[in-house]
Amino acid sequence: MLAKIARPAADGTTLPEKTVADLAKHRHLLAGIGNARYVAMCRFDLAMHAGAAADVDALWPPLYAAATTLTEAPATHFASSWYHMAIGYDCAYYGYLWSEVCAVDAYARFADALDASEGARLRETCLAPGAARAGAAMLRDFLGRDPTEDAYFKRLGL
Repeated sequence: MLAKIARPAADGTTLPEKTVADLAKHRHLLAGIGNARYVAMCRFDLAMHAGAAADVDALWPPLYAAATTLTEAPATHFASSWYHMAIGYDCAYYGYLWSEVCAVDAYARFADALDASEGARLRETCLAPGAARAGAAMLRDFLGRDPTEDAYFKRLGL
């Protein structure tokens, strides 16, 4: 995809094929730290909504360090820059990751190829009912089983 969308430089040169291949090979290089940070954010969200923090500024650094083994840069004040706390998420930030896990599990049914019959099944079981059925039930019908994290971890190269 990168090779298709990358624009040539002003002098007309394009990304060398080796560079594109190397970027693709290492696309999951920072996935671990990204997911660990996400887990820290989920824990922060849950702690905030549980009323666990008298000092909001002091809550984030130990959660971040525990999840990532990294330390936050001094005086960054993470809590003041994360708007999810103020827009009514009500401790549901973790839902983003589960949604991605479910989406990757469903996508795996296509085996990286567009398949008309699988697409029709997806439309009939998940899209057509809309909000008339619970999302988990529709996904279970499409997959023929409960969703698992297997495809998600495989996509990350684990």
